[in-house]
Amino acid sequence: MNQQLLISMSPEDLKQMMKEGFKEVIQEQSQKDISKLTYSISNTAKLLKRHHETVKKLICEGKLETTKDGKRVLAISLEKYLQHK
Repeated sequence: MNQQLLISMSPEDLKQMMKEGFKEVIQEQSQKDISKLTYSISNTAKLLKRHHETVKKLICEGKLETTKDGKRVLAISLEKYLQHK
C-alpha cells in the first residue's frame, strides 16, 4: 500500500532546508571537480608567489603531485601542500 506523509512548515523553514540541501550538493560537486583540476607549473609558481624552479623542486621532493607527463600540478595536491605548509 502506498502511504503519503503530509508535512507542514513555514516558507522560511522550507527555504532554509533547500539552502542546506543545495550547499551539500555544491560541496560534493566541488570535491569532484577539484580532483580533475590542474595548474601549469608557471601558474602554480604565481599562486605560491615562488619561482617556477622552486615549484619544480617541490615536485621532485614529492611535495606536489603532477599529471603523468609532469607538466601540470594537481589542484588537490596544491591544496594539501598549502594546508600542511
